[in-house]
Amino acid sequence: MAAKTIPWSEIFEELPLAVKAKAQKRYERLRREMLLRELRQAMKLSQQHVARASGIPQPNLSRLERQRDMQIATLAKVVKALGGKLEMLARFPGADVRILLPAA
Repeated sequence: MAAKTIPWSEIFEELPLAVKAKAQKRYERLRREMLLRELRQAMKLSQQHVARASGIPQPNLSRLERQRDMQIATLAKVVKALGGKLEMLARFPGADVRILLPAA
C-alpha cells in the first residue's frame, strides 16, 4: 500500500511562525540568486528566443550560460533580451556604490 502524499502547502501551514519566516527569507534570497540559465528557464524563454532578441548566436548563448565569466556588455544584452536592465553594485564596508557604464 502506497504512503499518502501530503501537499507541501499543508505541511508549511503546520510549521511554527519562526520556521515559516526563516523559510520565506531563504526562499526570497534563493529566488534573487539565479544562474543566467535558471533565470531564462524561470521566465519560460527558449535559448533561441533570447539569442534572437539579444543578437547572440544560439550556440554562443548556450556557452555563455555555462561560463564562469563574460563581458559586461554581453551580459547586459542578454538581460535586456530577458526584459530587464543590468545594473552593477559594488559593496564596500559602510557604502554601496552603483557603477555606471559609459553610454554606447
